[in-house]
Amino acid sequence: MKMNFTLICFFQFILWSCAQAPVVSEVPSWIHQPARSVDSGYLVYVAKASSGSVDRAQFKAEGLALEDLANECSIIPKGTRIEDRYSEEIEKGIFYSYIKIGLEFQICESAKKSLQPKDIQELASQAFTEQLRKYQELIETGELPNVANLAEVTPPEQFAPPPERAATDDESSYVLATRQYVAYQKQIVVLSGPNAFAPNSLENQKFITAVSPSIQVISSSELKNPIFHTGSIVWSNFPNHSRIIRPPNLNGVSRHEMQRPEQRPEQRPEQRQRPPQALPSQNGGRFNSQNMAPRNQGPQHLNNLHRASPRQNGPSHSKPQAHGKRRKRKNQAQRPERHLGL
Repeated sequence: MKMNFTLICFFQFILWSCAQAPVVSEVPSWIHQPARSVDSGYLVYVAKASSGSVDRAQFKAEGLALEDLANECSIIPKGTRIEDRYSEEIEKGIFYSYIKIGLEFQICESAKKSLQPKDIQELASQAFTEQLRKYQELIETGELPNVANLAEVTPPEQFAPPPERAATDDESSYVLATRQYVAYQKQIVVLSGPNAFAPNSLENQKFITAVSPSIQVISSSELKNPIFHTGSIVWSNFPNHSRIIRPPNLNGVSRHEMQRPEQRPEQRPEQRQRPPQALPSQNGGRFNSQNMAPRNQGPQHLNNLHRASPRQNGPSHSKPQAHGKRRKRKNQAQRPERHLGL
């Protein structure tokens, strides 16, 4: 009888010990993928950003990937979706967020050839384009603009000329710069509203005249250099972003209203530099990735950045799951919630 009681106590101790074992989430393999890849006819972008909060880091990572995609496709087409997310706290108060965005390759190819403003507005994702604008404001001003205070985008009186090829430009640098010029002009078209750029209007003609030569340059160069279709060349790795000036029509608010002595522009994320391999093994919060909706679903936009709701069809932001130290977590079930970041 005494032996049976001892065995029962021993097994109870084993069960209790198993219940106290920490749950360690696995690092998804996709975070090590190239910045850009093509998989079975699907264009995939992977981006990374860091910040002092999960929300801010994830927002920056999403914006970075969206801007890379817009650079290649000239717009963010409908059909673009967020494939996966993953965030980790590498040390106390420092978070890294990773994002995986996908789009059918042929949709991108069709989008980059679009020239008529009405076609561009029809093809583009309004929600993702608005999110990209907020990210660009964050990078330029250091502050995330309030959606209610965003200035209305209107067509410019004159479109800026395309970039000239510098003597030091290689083919990829020139094409990336020209792509970004076209992406900015098309972003104005997408955000100007349905009543702008009416067919046969003067602004419609000015837009077509401005971007047509650049679209031809891009198409010709990509045809001669397959690396643009098969490689991992992306805008975020282009060293001289300031060379292509973002049109003032895309500014969220007047710059003199934004500038304050203590305000500093946000640093553009160093996308391709992974943190040292030892860092993820340090004690810190770890957040599981969460697969998103099926690929054929489109985006929905949430104006409130910090509203918590499951992501289903596009840009939204939710609360990070509870986290503690990896090796000392007790009685804490793992919850696969989505996470964002600024």
